[in-house]
Amino acid sequence: MQSLFFSHLLCAFLLLFTLLNLRYLTAEAAKCHPDDEAGLLAFKSGITADPSGMLQSWKPGTDCCSWNGITCLQGTRVTALDLSGQPQNSTQVLSGTISPSLSKLQFLDGVYFLNLRKLSGPFPNFLFSLPRLIFIYIENNRLSGPIPENVGSLAKLQAFSLQGNRFSGHIPTSISQLTQLSQLRLGGNLLTG
Repeated sequence: MQSLFFSHLLCAFLLLFTLLNLRYLTAEAAKCHPDDEAGLLAFKSGITADPSGMLQSWKPGTDCCSWNGITCLQGTRVTALDLSGQPQNSTQVLSGTISPSLSKLQFLDGVYFLNLRKLSGPFPNFLFSLPRLIFIYIENNRLSGPIPENVGSLAKLQAFSLQGNRFSGHIPTSISQLTQLSQLRLGGNLLTG
């Protein structure tokens, strides 16, 4: 009788041990990819002001798939980066530049930087190294300079919006090579052509 009791107790202990290990392994597997985390944290380091605390949840060693503005595919790879400000609140915005470290997010299909107003710098050329990119919405910021002529190499683009920035120069003719493009917005810039 006593051996039967210990046998049941041992089985219960082993079951509990297995369940706890399974939970731990599942939690470990759900963490985002190290390259994605490194790229996002490097981007955060280029932000000089975050008065609304938009990036407050971005902490090293935590699951970046649960960070504000991040969407992940199957809980591990970042597929969308949406850092959009409120159109009516001009004081609660991010200041800084768009770091090329975001090129580490190789599963990224959407970039949404809308109404941040104080995000500056040139066109983010790292976008050319993201093979899955479908949506680019970089609206109402302070990006400036020319739009690169090779923008037509972003073959999968379906939406391309740079309106409300300070881009200048000619509209690249290679945009006509974007055969899947269904939305193009370039107004509110200093573009010609």
